[in-house]
This record gives sequence, C-alpha cells and structure tokens, in this order.
Amino acid sequence: MATYQSYSTVFSEQLGGSDEQILVTIEYGADFTGDGFDDIRVTLTLADASNSGTEDVIGVAFDIQDDAVAGLEITDIQTATSNGTLSNYSASTVIGAGMVAGNGALDPGFNTSGGGSDAPYDAGVMVSLPGSGEGIVQSFSFVLTDPGSDLDAEALLENTDWWVRVQSTDGGGDSAKTGGFIEDLPPPGDGDGAGLGDGTANTPGFWKNHATIFGQETGHDPSDSFETLFGVDVVGSRKLGGDPSLAEALGARGGGEAALLRAATAAWANAVSDDVNYVIDQEELEQGAVEAFGLDPDNADFAADLAAAMAALTDTLDLIDNNGDGILQGDEIIDAVRDVYDATGASGDDFDWADVKDLAQALDAMNNMPSVETADFLA
Repeated sequence: MATYQSYSTVFSEQLGGSDEQILVTIEYGADFTGDGFDDIRVTLTLADASNSGTEDVIGVAFDIQDDAVAGLEITDIQTATSNGTLSNYSASTVIGAGMVAGNGALDPGFNTSGGGSDAPYDAGVMVSLPGSGEGIVQSFSFVLTDPGSDLDAEALLENTDWWVRVQSTDGGGDSAKTGGFIEDLPPPGDGDGAGLGDGTANTPGFWKNHATIFGQETGHDPSDSFETLFGVDVVGSRKLGGDPSLAEALGARGGGEAALLRAATAAWANAVSDDVNYVIDQEELEQGAVEAFGLDPDNADFAADLAAAMAALTDTLDLIDNNGDGILQGDEIIDAVRDVYDATGASGDDFDWADVKDLAQALDAMNNMPSVETADFLA
C-alpha cells in the first residue's frame, strides 16, 4: 500500500448568483473503508467562516479522468450542519461515465446547468434537500472506493472539473454554483514517512485565544457544544459545567476529564485545519512528550523517562490512528473520545474511562509539537 497524502485547494469560480468558496481536501494512499485497500476521501467545506449561517450545500458533481468509473463506489458519506449535528437526510449518489446531469440520464438531484458548467459529469453526491428541514449542511465528505482494488488518486482525479451547488446564500435569498478544477496531485509517499513532512500543531491556549482562526479552520464557532460535536455526555465538575462549549472545553481547568476536553478539542482543531500538519512525528513528539508528561531535562533519569513516555505515546497514538496512515484525522479524534465515554465497553473499542489520562497525555503531546504561526493561518 502507498503512504498517506493530502491535497487541498479552494473552488472559487462563481457561476451562480452569489460567490461561495469551497475548501476541498482530497486524502489518498490510505484505507478509509477497512477492506485493506487504498481509497480516496474527499471533504468539501464552505471556506468562508464568516458566512451568514444560512448557506446549505446541496451536493457536488464531478468528473473522473478518462471516464474510468468501472468498479467505483461512493460510500461513507458524512455531513456536518451549521450547529455541528449530522444531517438527517439520506444522501444519494450516482456514477456513470458522461451521464450525470440535472434531468439527464443520471440525475444527481440538483441542477448542473448554467454558464460555465461542464455537464454531463461522471459522478454526483447529493447531501441536502431544498429548505433546511434536514439541517443546514456546511461540510460533507465521502469516500471513493473500489472493493478489492487500490485506487490511484492521480489517475482518477487529476485534471477534473467539479460543480458545487449551494442554496440559501447571502442570508437566505440567493444560491450559488461554484466551479472548480483539480490539477496535479502530489504523489503518495514511498512508505517510509516521505510525503508526511514535519509534525506541527497548536495548543489549547492558542485555539482558545484565536476564536476567528478557530472558526476559519474548523467551520465551527467556539460557542458550539462540545457534547454535540463529539457525541458524548460530559460528566462535568464544580469547575466544568455538564455541557461545555468548545471554548470552555479548551479552557477547562484541572486533570482527568478536564484535561481530556482541553487536549481533544485542540487535537480536533489541529486535525481538521488545512494549515496544520498533524502527523505522528516521532522527532517532534519528543518536545510534546516533555510538556505532556512534565519531564525535567535536568533530571538524571531524563533519557529513560523520555523513552518510557515515547513508548506509551506511540502505543496510544497507534490506537487513535485507525487507518494507520501516520496522521490523525478529525474523525479519529472524535472516535477515540467516544470510546472513552462509552460506558458499555462495546467490543472493538480501543479506549475506556480508565484511559482518560493516557488519551489526554497523548493528544497533549501532539498539541505541543512546533506551532503554526498566526500569520500562516491568515495568509
């Protein structure tokens, strides 16, 4: 199998009544479906964190290079609405070489016509209906897979046209048709970590004190609920309410659950940011381990203590990294936190409540890797 790679770009070609930019991230060289073969995951998010809040993504239509759709399936569709919950609409997909168009042979469920359209396309994903009854979708992802085969993202998605439909823009009175083009994708690494780069991250304090950047990078407001985003019921304490916001989680004081909330919220922000390289970088993690475990470099046993800390970190991070690609994604952070709170101890869970400290320390170590400067987020 190849080594994980990620590519991001912004679709910004205004083809409709209003201008909505779409941040697109394509991940490949990793197994996202658990069948042992490389897949491709695509995430589309409204790029402007200051949008009016009414913007509702309907879906996307796109091409496959050389119409090579044989064997392809679209699975694992995940949506996030403006209040952090999942949409209750059952997403639909269509795939057919040169057949996907509104009112065409394969109708994706939304209009693909208009100036600048390259319809018909080869694939379509619909994630929302007209109106907001099923939730206002502002981000969604899907996986391209071919059961039993590795997918080559460069062969399938380079030099392809895309079309994104958004409704209820500009405060609800307009709609957007946004065009995009995928150019050259970077090749996957060669299996020894190449292509991942040096690990970077930012601390809970950074994310707490930079609310605008937090919203820009995550698509969520700091006032959004931690419980809603992570899908858990916070136990809480005298210092920590039972339903903290993401900002309150970032500023939670104390150890135990509070430490997990701080570390997990920052870890999730680092994982979903396109400006942070949240990879499991052993060299950079040593810096984080010193902070997370409170190690004293002047102690005579420092080398042995650091080795023990790194061993513990590696074990925990390997469990978080579900697909083994060497980089922590947002859904992997959420899954690990949900495991901790799962009182049933369901089969297959990697963590339970007894692992609160271990998980918090591992994420804390990741968050203390070299930071990304504020100017780099705003560039």
